[in-house]
Formats: sequence, C-alpha cells, structure tokens
Amino acid sequence: MASTNTSYSNSLCGFIRVENEHTHQVCDYPLYRSVLVSSSIDVVSEKPVIENAPYNLFVLLPTGVSVSDLSVSINGSDSMIDPLNQYLVETVEDEGYSLYRVPLDQNKKQPFLLTYGFARIEVLLTVKDSPESEVILTTKDIPCLSNEDYQAPMIAKMLTELLDVEEKTVAKWMFSGNESNRKVFSIIDAALQDKSPKSLSSMVQLFEASVIEYENDYNYFCAHGFSKVIRTNSKLPPRKIRCTGSHELLWMARNSHVLSETPYETSIDYLGRYYLPREIETGIRVKSYDSYENRIVLGFLSELLANAKTICSSLKSDTASIRALEERLNSLKRGEYSLPALTLLRQCIIREGCYVEKLNDVINNLQRIKRKYEAVLPGVKAQFVRVPRRTKVFQEIKCYSGIYELVMRWLKFGDFSLARENLALHSLRLDKLYEYYSLFRLLCWFYNVGFEEDSAEKTPIEQVSFSLKSRYYSNERQVATLYKLVRGNIRIRLYYQPVIYGDEREENGITLHRLSRNPKLPKRLDSYWTPDFMLKVSRGKSDPEWHIFDAKFSKASNLWDGYPKGGTFTEVMSKYKMDIGGLSSFDKVSSIWLFSGRGEAYNLQVAELSSWASKYYAGHHSGIGSLTPFYSCLDEILPLILGLKERVLHDDINPISIDSVTSSSTAAPIGQVKPFNRCLELIMELYDIVEDNKILYKSRWSEANLGFAHPLLRKSLPKGREGRYYTKVELNGEVCYAYSYWLPNYENKLRIYIKKHQQSL
Repeated sequence: MASTNTSYSNSLCGFIRVENEHTHQVCDYPLYRSVLVSSSIDVVSEKPVIENAPYNLFVLLPTGVSVSDLSVSINGSDSMIDPLNQYLVETVEDEGYSLYRVPLDQNKKQPFLLTYGFARIEVLLTVKDSPESEVILTTKDIPCLSNEDYQAPMIAKMLTELLDVEEKTVAKWMFSGNESNRKVFSIIDAALQDKSPKSLSSMVQLFEASVIEYENDYNYFCAHGFSKVIRTNSKLPPRKIRCTGSHELLWMARNSHVLSETPYETSIDYLGRYYLPREIETGIRVKSYDSYENRIVLGFLSELLANAKTICSSLKSDTASIRALEERLNSLKRGEYSLPALTLLRQCIIREGCYVEKLNDVINNLQRIKRKYEAVLPGVKAQFVRVPRRTKVFQEIKCYSGIYELVMRWLKFGDFSLARENLALHSLRLDKLYEYYSLFRLLCWFYNVGFEEDSAEKTPIEQVSFSLKSRYYSNERQVATLYKLVRGNIRIRLYYQPVIYGDEREENGITLHRLSRNPKLPKRLDSYWTPDFMLKVSRGKSDPEWHIFDAKFSKASNLWDGYPKGGTFTEVMSKYKMDIGGLSSFDKVSSIWLFSGRGEAYNLQVAELSSWASKYYAGHHSGIGSLTPFYSCLDEILPLILGLKERVLHDDINPISIDSVTSSSTAAPIGQVKPFNRCLELIMELYDIVEDNKILYKSRWSEANLGFAHPLLRKSLPKGREGRYYTKVELNGEVCYAYSYWLPNYENKLRIYIKKHQQSL
C-alpha cells in the first residue's frame, strides 16, 4: 500500500484499490474529502492506469465506519453500486480497513476506456448514525496511459486554430459573459473599444509592429523631433544679459542678497556705495521638446512596455507550472505506452515558450527604444491618454502620423485577455479541449453561412447557469453557453453543457426532460442528462426541432464499435434519443451526432443504413462524423439539419447509404465523403478579378497570400492523399479542380485578399 505525505494526510478517509486483471498488479489510491481536493489538476504520486486494460475495483474504508450504501463513479460517469458484499478485513498502514468489491458488468471491465488524460474516482457513501447523511470521497487525478498514437501535429493545429485564429465575431460570441474570470491587460473607453477578445498572437504582432515603427522613426526624431521656441526665465551672470528691463530690476529689488559691493562705479548706487549682482533672472528663448505630441510618443512607449511585462509574467507563471507537471508525468511513462496528457502539455509548453521568447525580445527592444527616445526628447514627461487629439503634427508629419495610427490601433484593439490561453490550461484534458474546439468550429460554421446575433433577444449570447446541484456537474465558466442566432426565418439556439432534468424543471428555454431514473441508484430519485451541445432549430411558424451533438476525442471506429447492440454510439443513442421527451409532440430529439476528434481519414457514418432506410426514411439521420483541423463533417450535417442545401459527396455515392453492411455487422461503415466547397463562389470571384489567373495554379501564391502550401486551382486531380483536398469545378468552360478543405482562418484570408484587390482596382 502506497503511503501519502501530502497536505491532505489528515483528511485521508480510505483507499480505492485498482487491480489489473491481466498482470494482477495492485495499486491503492488514497481517498480524501472531495472539498479538500483541488478542482484543477492534482496528480497522484502512485502508479498510472492503462486506458484500455481490464481492472477490478475495491473500496477500502476504516472498519469503524458503518456504511449502508456505497457507489463509485469515474470522471462523473454513471455510478457503479456496490451491494456491500463485505468480506475480508485487511490491514492497511497498520490500520484496519473493510474491503468492498465494486461490481463491474462484463462489458465494462475496462473502467478507464476512452479516458484521455486523467481519471478521478469518486465514492459516495451513506453512513449510518452520522450527522452527515452522505459523504463524498475522491482520489486525486490518476494519469491514464495508452498504447495508441496521439498525433502531436493534430493537437498543435487544434491549439493554434482555437487560440490564434483572428475571427472577431466568433471570438466575441465565444467569450461573452466571461468578464469576471479573464485577465484583462488593456481596458479602453467603450467608445473606441472593439469588444471582441483578441488572441495572444495578434497582441504580440501589435507589439512587434510598434517596435519596428519606433525603430524606423528614430533618426527623424534625432534630427527633426517636433519642438518649439518658448520664452522662459533663467538666472544668468550680468555679462550675458543683453538688456535690462523692469522685470530684471524688480527681481533684483526682491532678491537683494544677490548684490555684492564693488569698488567700481556701477548703475546701482545706494548710500554712496556701488553694487553689482552675481546673477540676474531674465527671460530667454529656448528650444523645447515638451509638447503634447512628444508626451504621447513617450507615454505610448511606457504603455506598451508595462503591458508586455504583465503578459510575459503571467505566461511565465503558467509555463513554469506546466513544466513542473510535465517533469512529474515524464517519470510515469511505461515502455510502449504513452501519456495523452503529456502530448498536450508539451504542445502547450512549445506554444507558450515561443510567445515568452517573443515577448522577452519585445520588452528588451522597448526598454532600449525608450532610453533612446528619452535622450533625444529631453525634458518631456511621458503621458498616455485614452482618447488622444489628432493635432496638426499628428496629421502632417509622417513619423508622428505613423505612431498616432499605432496608438489608435492599440486603443481599438479591445480588451486583451488570456481567456483563450486559459482554455488549454483550464483542465489539461484532451477531451475538454476538444469540446472547446468543437464549439469554436460550430460557431465558425454558423457565422460563415450568414448567421448573426438574434436582435429580437435581449441577450443573444450569454453564459447561462443551471440550478443543478451535483458533484458531477458544475456550470461552465470559461466560455458562453447559450448562443441565439438567426438567418432569415431560421432561428437557432446552441447550448453548450445544457442540463436536461428528470423532474419538472425547465431552465433557459429547454423544454425537454429525461424519462428514466438512474437504475443503479438505491433510492428512486430523478436524474438528468448533460450532452455537450444541443441545437434548437425554429423555422418560421413550424415546430422547433432539437438536435444533440457530443464531442468525443476518439477514433470513429472506436465510437461505432458494437452498434447497435453496445458501445459508445449505442449508449449515446439510448440516452439522448430514446430517453428524452416532453409535453409537446415536437419535444423530442430529432438527431444525434458524435464528433470524432481523432483519425487521419475523413469519416461520415450514418446510423440508418438498411436498404429500406436508404430509400424511405424521412427523418433526420444520426451518426458519427470527423471534426478535426483537417476534416469537418459540419458541411454535411448542418445544411441538412437547417434545410439549407444538400451535401456534396463523391460521385456515385448515395448520400444516405454510404456503405452497405448486414444487420449483424458491428464494423463501422466508413464513407470517404468530400465536403462541399463552401468557398467556390469566392474562388470564382477571385478568378474573374485577378489580372493573371494563372497565379492561382501556383502553390507559392497560396502560401504567400493564404497561408497554406496547396495551389488554389489544379488542372488535373492530384494522385494520392493530395487529391482529397480538391473538388471538380468548371471555370470559364474549362474543367479544373479547386481547393476545398477550408479552415476558418484560410477562408478569412481569402475574403480579405479579394476585398483588398477590389479596392485597389
């Protein structure tokens, strides 16, 4: 039995024994009061578990504890009830513990299956003769090993797309309602402020642009920095005084101590004695750099430097904690097994480390530039105002105008926060990160096809809360959770982490209810369902429809395995399609879709596969689709749900019956489906306006202007994997192949390029 020397030792309440059925290795994980265990990652010091290995579970409690009911859950899954078959009394760490076996169904002998990252085991006790009717105990986070490959490049692209893409509207939607939790470094007047949160990448780019502008303007400021001649009073020796007037005479009269007696005759005679002043205050003309414009120039430098230091300090703190966790997890690797959480940690370290390095360079450059500018602008006190005046100097002098434009870019930049960065650091769990990524892709899709905030709603985007009190559920605090959007007569409500109650509660516009109770609970209590996403679609006066999406960071084949008799997809269909209803006839779930976050192939698998269903089934289809940085099933699923357009598939592939399987087959039918080219109209528009459309056939042009190394057009379909990225089109009567796998940032760059090109014509 492993001992524990943590700060929780005084609250140790028992152990969870995990026994590997194959190797018979046993590990005991300490149990603590759940309120004393951090909600963030808190890794155990004991051995890790293997994600797909079979295990037996036991609960060890002090012999003096009289338990009437006991249930065990892993990461909030349905509870496993122990019938209290108490046998044996084992001695653990010189104390007596009663051992309870946790019964596992034969098909659930792998309790940690599809757990990518960490597992936290919770035990709910009903204790006899205790002031507390229920006691909740939990382990710390147990790392889960896996023998599967976790594609680091895919995770890196997922992080980049989620955290760096400059899609203002989607970023504004996603981070609405999260004002209290985010770290704001630039709070600007609402009149100027762009409300959409900006990424760390764009902030660093603005810092670097400012450094370049100040460097380029330095020589001008050395020779021609704006100045003016002003009259000021100065004390000078008499030999340097050119003229003497009333001001000088009055000053000497008030300051007689500066007069010294002299044997020579002077104009100052008093009682027969002659005097000469040692110094006289007189007005002189001097060159002064202390102007409003120069104060803004130095003040903006100070503002940039202060913000860069604050952001860099926060990133260094985050990186240090990640590195410490990485070092701890490195020691847990076992031979051919990998640690999925370690892959995410390393990508976070690489990403954050790159930005820390850039910010350090920015800080050093800003400090050097600040010293140089203070030297060439002597006597200027730095000042930065939130609404600077656009004076004639800022309008007419090129270098001042460039800095003024930078200041305005800074002010309009908006509230920069690390809210996006915190998505990756919030849980360090791949499954949670994939949920955020799926939400981002859904919002991008709706925005790209023309949906906008519903002006008929008082609060179109908000972070709603549910009244559910459960140890397995907490309201989302990182992103907005209800998006009310509209396009024409189609209104949608997209929920993230909604609650569907088994009792009469209906919150935030959800009129659906769970129909069953948890059969494993000893008491007949109502329960609830919490899907990842729920979409409500309303078209004019038609009845609304409900659709559920679940994000699974797993391969499509693993999710499909066992359907329709068992497996993940079967379980989800049973929960959300068969066990949800409401008072109205339309209060039902029309379709269920699982988003698969892993795998190198594009998969779209439909549940309704019989020959009859392919011909006559009129309802919405359910299934599994790939949603990764490389492939998106949204172009096939959402147009049919919303009634926008048909899916575009490969030639000769039936849009419903993608593959034919027998009813007894449990293999996953995989259709190699190509999404419709949503940027085809943009490509055709670009083809018509460019002077030489042959450049669109060159990868160098795409790489320089759009950021990907694929030609926008090809005259023939490329062989191998490259061919998946193109769809057949006709331009000016000629058949060619157009690039079709558009990530949101690529699409935005294409739109911007077309807009700039049109403006230049």
